[in-house]
Amino acid sequence: MRLTSLVGVLTVVATVAVVYCSSSSRVSLVKNGYDGIVVAISPALNESLANDIISSIKTVMTEASAVLFRATRNRTYFKDIKVLLPVTWANTSYDESALDENFEESDIRVEARSLYGDQPYTVRAGGCGQPGQHVVLTPEYLTDDQLAAWWGPRGKALVHEWAKLRWGVFEEFGYPNDTLFPLLYWTSGEGEKPVVMPNYCTNEKPKGSLRDRESDGPCHYHNGLPDNNCRFVPDSGQKMASSSSSSSSSLMAFYYLSGTERFCDSAQEAGHQHNQFAPTRHNELCGGRSVWDVIRRHPDFAKGTNPSTKTWSPPTFRVLRQEMTKFILVLDHSSSMAQFDRMRKVNQTTRWWILHKVASGSFVGIVTLGNETRMVKNLTQLTDMGVRKSVASMTFGHLSGSINITEGILLTLTQLVRSENNVVMVMIAAGESVVNTSTSSTLRSRLVKSGVRLVMVLLGNCTYPELERVARDTGGKSYVVPDEGEDGLLDDAL
Repeated sequence: MRLTSLVGVLTVVATVAVVYCSSSSRVSLVKNGYDGIVVAISPALNESLANDIISSIKTVMTEASAVLFRATRNRTYFKDIKVLLPVTWANTSYDESALDENFEESDIRVEARSLYGDQPYTVRAGGCGQPGQHVVLTPEYLTDDQLAAWWGPRGKALVHEWAKLRWGVFEEFGYPNDTLFPLLYWTSGEGEKPVVMPNYCTNEKPKGSLRDRESDGPCHYHNGLPDNNCRFVPDSGQKMASSSSSSSSSLMAFYYLSGTERFCDSAQEAGHQHNQFAPTRHNELCGGRSVWDVIRRHPDFAKGTNPSTKTWSPPTFRVLRQEMTKFILVLDHSSSMAQFDRMRKVNQTTRWWILHKVASGSFVGIVTLGNETRMVKNLTQLTDMGVRKSVASMTFGHLSGSINITEGILLTLTQLVRSENNVVMVMIAAGESVVNTSTSSTLRSRLVKSGVRLVMVLLGNCTYPELERVARDTGGKSYVVPDEGEDGLLDDAL
């Protein structure tokens, strides 16, 4: 919970149509299988690509699941995958409507080219062991086999990115013109002459040659060092398999080679020896620990969780279509709202929000809490300014008595939500109105099961940890908006 202003919270809710409880994913790992992975397609993409993109997603995720199973030593695979279509794709068949799945919280996103071109990449900001936010694939990468081949088999490339996203590991190779993580570096054993080595983590010395990237001829040297045009070109057909293992590492380095199937490990007996001295990003940020050392400490595997299994099954897919967001305002009209000019601020802010911020085509309903709990406006689609003004006028009301949070939520679930999908319940109440409210486990369970995301906005300085937990369990968030300050502080909350 954080202090904020009401306009800001409503602005986030309206423009993003999703409330973040954290950067963590809803993906769960049960009996070795990852469940609930959401692969979402950007609404900015042309629907004419739909069938090709969906087909490729299914193929790539199935291939990646087999790679993941081998790479994690038979401990994980992709079990259940949801492919989320944009609400604007009206001509593409789908299996069911999305409940609360949305593009902004998806694990893997298919979207237009960025500064990385068509190369798969992971959006992340945390350190070693910290999960990323999401993986990005472009439609061109998914549908153009010749283009995708530049980065090797798609299944391996995806596992390379999944390792960053899920377990917080990093690349084990260098970058052009990077002094900290160079493409090549000097190394030598005891009593041996120093040699130039490609900056990769591999269990065996990679076979290949140093080539000039412009002429494709031998590299040029200055003071004994290759110049910036020098690149290591591995032999594409090499298996790099040691005598003790039929596979090779590391998937965070040469993942595009045919024999590369494992992550580097610090344990010598594993046969995938980690090179802790290579100047890679992973070594720098993870203190020289191997990729597998970091992965096996993740909750997915810690303390022997999800031990090796003999069998796995191909993933199952469900194609969902996102629906327009349904916002339900649950407003405190108790006598507590007469203090600190709260009701005027809430009326002003929610009216502005409905008139100007909620996306066209979305739905808004209103419930008020006071001496009695009332549904004052059914879910109404905002199709034009006339409808917006009509809905906005319903936020006003007489203040009286106290409120019953449980009753308000139950009324909303039974009379407004019913079987609706993609519902966000925005409850705005005086902190002292709810501080003594008891929310039962049954109520929490009903909210979570309904798929409704609860946004709890408390006015004043009272906090209510129990409601914070309920909001977090639904995938929503809670805020405290102080009474002190300018009216704009209230505005920022929405």
